[in-house]
Amino acid sequence: MNMDDRRTHQRLNEQNSVAVRILSAPEADALEGKTYFCTTEDLSAGGLRFNVSAPVPVGTVMEIRVAFSQPISAYRHIGKVVWVKEDTDQAPPYAVGVEFTDTAPNDVAAWEKLVDQKINMKERQAAKTSHGELVAD
Repeated sequence: MNMDDRRTHQRLNEQNSVAVRILSAPEADALEGKTYFCTTEDLSAGGLRFNVSAPVPVGTVMEIRVAFSQPISAYRHIGKVVWVKEDTDQAPPYAVGVEFTDTAPNDVAAWEKLVDQKINMKERQAAKTSHGELVAD
């Protein structure tokens, strides 16, 4: 079974600013308390992926603050690292997949609504493009 088969939420490939603060890193105590400023590669209702400069072990618990420019909004999640891949050809070299484990109930609903709206908008744009219509961003 590959990673895509285990996903329960549709992914949105979009880059957004994210601040990640390490709360607990059982295999890397030196990382605890550190903050990294990154960019999302994709996100969903249940988690996100970003690239970071430090090797963050699977199982690391982190506070994640994601900022959107369209619409202007920010969200706070607590998440757990579920996978890490190193690619020395990219900068930063570590791709990290995080599953959200704790988010305020009001934020969960707002986050899911925003992600769903963004996914639906991209799908509509893709459908228009595939039918030969021009789409303005």
